[in-house]
Amino acid sequence: TPEYLALKAENFGSYRLNIRGLVRKPLEFSIDALRAMPARTQITRHDCVEGWSVIGKWTGVTLSRLLDAAGLKPGARYVVFHCYDDLNGDGSRYYESIDLDDAYHPQTIAAYDMNGAPVPVSNGAPLRMRIERKLGYKQPKYVHTIEVVDSYATLFGGKGGAGNVALAPNTPFNVSVTSGRAFAAVSLPLAELKTIGKAHDATINDMVLMVVSTALRRYLGKKHTLPKKSLIAAV
Repeated sequence: TPEYLALKAENFGSYRLNIRGLVRKPLEFSIDALRAMPARTQITRHDCVEGWSVIGKWTGVTLSRLLDAAGLKPGARYVVFHCYDDLNGDGSRYYESIDLDDAYHPQTIAAYDMNGAPVPVSNGAPLRMRIERKLGYKQPKYVHTIEVVDSYATLFGGKGGAGNVALAPNTPFNVSVTSGRAFAAVSLPLAELKTIGKAHDATINDMVLMVVSTALRRYLGKKHTLPKKSLIAAV
């Protein structure tokens, strides 16, 4: 986006992270100010919903420290991350969200370093979130604002993140578990998926993973031996 390219051209000197919403004291931090705060370093595995993983070393400020500095107001329930990257090529901006349980997890950090150096542009410079209990799409890059809210109702059509879509109850999901030939196949509507393990507000990625796990359970109940490589590809 134009505003991001302008920051990049000056090596993010005027970048500011804003904390706003249901907080007692709205705050803003430069990267230097964030670096001056107590830091956490962690080596973790990034798991993408597309099926690949990579291990990296991240350093940053715990999100809990930033939220405590701002002070949460009564009613605060979710944290929304607003980002510089263009969502659909139409001027809309990428965003994501988590609940306070994940926000206060000790491994949830606003990371400014990756593998001992500043986070590269390709990985979300100058600041990205590491939310280690989530898949990759829930760990936004290019973050400029952290907003605390009580509901998603007034945000982006009531969706909690850019990966969340409205799904009709009869939306079908189809999965085949294969190793040279199909061993198990599943086609389940959203209504049935909800009874499997997620009652409400599941993202499409959560739904897909649930179908995959159901297919694997049905497959593993058979007497065939599925190669480990195929299991990894399926998951």
